[in-house]
Amino acid sequence: MLSSKRREPVFSVSTDWLIAGLVITVAVAFACSLVAFVRFDRRTAAGAAMALVVALLLAACARPAPSDPEYNEKEIKGRPTLVVSVSDKELRDKKETEFAFKVAGIPFVVANDRLHTILEGDLIVRDELWGGFSFLSVLPDITPFTDHDVYLFGRPSTESNFISITVERFCPTFREMADCDAKANIATIFSTGPYIALSDDWPIEPVAGLTPFLHERQSGNDPTKYEPKRDIYDIGDTMNPDRDSYVSCDRIEHVPVPHCEHRFIWKGALRVKLTYKRSNIHNWREIYLKSLQTLEDMTTQVPGTSGKETVYFPKEYYHG
Repeated sequence: MLSSKRREPVFSVSTDWLIAGLVITVAVAFACSLVAFVRFDRRTAAGAAMALVVALLLAACARPAPSDPEYNEKEIKGRPTLVVSVSDKELRDKKETEFAFKVAGIPFVVANDRLHTILEGDLIVRDELWGGFSFLSVLPDITPFTDHDVYLFGRPSTESNFISITVERFCPTFREMADCDAKANIATIFSTGPYIALSDDWPIEPVAGLTPFLHERQSGNDPTKYEPKRDIYDIGDTMNPDRDSYVSCDRIEHVPVPHCEHRFIWKGALRVKLTYKRSNIHNWREIYLKSLQTLEDMTTQVPGTSGKETVYFPKEYYHG
């Protein structure tokens, strides 16, 4: 993951060409006026005009180079994009930066010792993220990363116990919320995806508070001779057709370190995904509640009150 730096405001390429064109036009016009009012031979006039054009172009291009930026920034299809990583030692050592942004109108303030994501600005609502963000924490208490955790981040997952929390809008800004039905979307996933009814041939580990209701088969398998790669649990002691959340877990036969994903709708506008090792599944409820509390804390934090530098994204990063 790339390190995260903040870029000094600079002109875009198209703006630079526009300025250069204007400079040339002014230079030529000024040179022509010299010809009209000063009597000397054409070769001298042409040389003076060319010298003036070159001088003005050099002056226009000789703006000071930006200072070493604090965060790296790039653009994807015109959207301002900021890459933030907990594995960035320089940024982590500062421990004094927080990022403020909105997703689906909901404000968040997240410190740099958690964020591990690519922030992308929305082109329609310019103070919001286009999609969402992710951050990392450590189980069981959903704590921020320490230097030791960053070291473990580059080690095999058997040596750590991390949780990745992803928050994203389920309704794009170009659509009305009334046109986005999250529950209907989940129902469509299970009715049209590669999911198969439970089978005694492939038992699912029982988990208190969760109800097994589907297998996800491997893509391309014959549905009549499937081998499931994931187990799907409903939330609660009984199946709920009107579900807005579920848990899916890798089966141990397919991956050496199976993980689970707990997906749910939050605040009526956001999709949240909690990803952690399957060995934690019996603590799913505790992990869920602590994750919710962490998210709530991020939405109630007032920017600038923690004593950290606040980076407002993406509003300050648009080019024009």
